[in-house]
Amino acid sequence: MSARRRRTKGEGSVYEDRTRGRWVAEVYLGSGADGRRVRRKAYAKTEAEAKTALRRLLAEAEQGRPGEKGETVAEYLERWVAEVLPARRVGQGTIDDYAWAVRKHLVPLLGKRRLVAQGLGRNSVRIVRTVLGVALAHAEQRGLVEKNVARLAIIPATAKAKVRPRRSLDPDEVPAFVRAVGGHRLEAMWLCGLALGPRPGELAGLAWAGVDLERGVLSITESRIYEHGEMRLGAPKTQKSARTLKMPGPLTESFRRRRAAWEAEREGAGGRWVENDLVFCTRNGTPLDPANLRATLSRLLERAGLGRLVPYELRHSATSLLSDAKVPIEELADMLGHTTTRMVEDVYRHRVRKVIDVGRSPLEGLPVGDKEGRGTGRVRGSSAVGSDR
Repeated sequence: MSARRRRTKGEGSVYEDRTRGRWVAEVYLGSGADGRRVRRKAYAKTEAEAKTALRRLLAEAEQGRPGEKGETVAEYLERWVAEVLPARRVGQGTIDDYAWAVRKHLVPLLGKRRLVAQGLGRNSVRIVRTVLGVALAHAEQRGLVEKNVARLAIIPATAKAKVRPRRSLDPDEVPAFVRAVGGHRLEAMWLCGLALGPRPGELAGLAWAGVDLERGVLSITESRIYEHGEMRLGAPKTQKSARTLKMPGPLTESFRRRRAAWEAEREGAGGRWVENDLVFCTRNGTPLDPANLRATLSRLLERAGLGRLVPYELRHSATSLLSDAKVPIEELADMLGHTTTRMVEDVYRHRVRKVIDVGRSPLEGLPVGDKEGRGTGRVRGSSAVGSDR
């Protein structure tokens, strides 16, 4: 590495780091509170790119951009939540989740102890790691850190699973489920969840304007969203989440019954009715409370001997049952509103049969017996069977 003279505040330099095969743009920003020299760096493949990066660093330093005083990780993360995230095209729910990870875990604990030591569930650890990775990617692009170490982190196998695993109904449980929810004022909601797997927030935000009973299709264009502790309707989770789904015949008929009941409820409420055009609402037209929905579904299914099932697990059940029925995984991803099949494979698809029957056996039709011919026969109609344990 080439030698460099000691720089004064506001000066910058470009040099080649031969040990790592790259060029470095560096700006000196003075001394921090601890007396240490504070620098900002950017890395490039060529000298020309490094010079361009240097001009950017110098311009940011002159404008007093954040980072010139040598931010701590906590200071940077707080600024990232307050300034960078709102400028990105993400929903408020995502911003709230990221802010939770930063303020609840990363700022208080980073550099002191491992997150797992605090008893966080594996999913919470994954969220915190993801947030730190996204934040440090922003810092890495601006030369505030040399490497995004969060991307290299591996979630330990010892991370506790604090919540019970998601479950799916199996094919034998479906008739009991249909009987359990049949006739309930929210029957169409539960049947839609099982048949097409929309998110609970998408069902809660479904408007009659998006339901075509003649064609038997529904369009998901809004979702129930929590923002700053309040519930509102907003855009679906992602651009891919806006989708139109074909309903099976029995589900369309259930929606017809819901429409008739909805009109009767609106007329009966009179001046107390709140016009939201929501398919699934209270008897006054207002949005449903998620906690009440969970309690209602659990009560219906426990009475039917199906155990506890939360609304989101209908999404798991729809995916798993349709996969078992040989629906292609790409079609399942489209149904769920995902851009790839990864979430279907990793999260939503469960094995719903206890006995695995793979069909025709490679032994079928072959002679079976010892070398002397004793017990020789042919395997007929057998298939490989295993136990799903």
